[in-house]
Amino acid sequence: AIVGSGVSLDAQEARAISGGGKGYASTTLKGSFEGGDYSGNDFSGSVAKDISFKGSKLVGCRFYKANLNGADLSGVDLTGGSLESADLGEANLAGAVLEQAYISNTILEAKSLKGASFTDAIMPAKVLENLCLRKDVSGATAESLGCP
Repeated sequence: AIVGSGVSLDAQEARAISGGGKGYASTTLKGSFEGGDYSGNDFSGSVAKDISFKGSKLVGCRFYKANLNGADLSGVDLTGGSLESADLGEANLAGAVLEQAYISNTILEAKSLKGASFTDAIMPAKVLENLCLRKDVSGATAESLGCP
């Protein structure tokens, strides 16, 4: 269920919403969002602690200041999205597609970035430098970041 502003929806009902209003902004998410297509939605300020988005299509989604602590974002497609100032502590981004995404320093808190793709991602230089130092950033992931 999605709870916020007196409204409660589960993931199945939420999929029926198309292009109206704020999407999931400032809501508390419940249940599973695995394998769905939520492209273009705004999750800014949402609480998605420990929520699974595993394998979901999140193209162009905005997670500005969202609480994604412990969330499973493995295998998601977040092309062109934003994780600016999102709480990513213990979040799993293994195999995530973060191409052309806007990323801030909170990406450094993620539990796993193994196999993630960052081609053309936008981030501060210091964040890039620190990402390249992580043990789980190697091979194709390091190459997509342009790590030395």
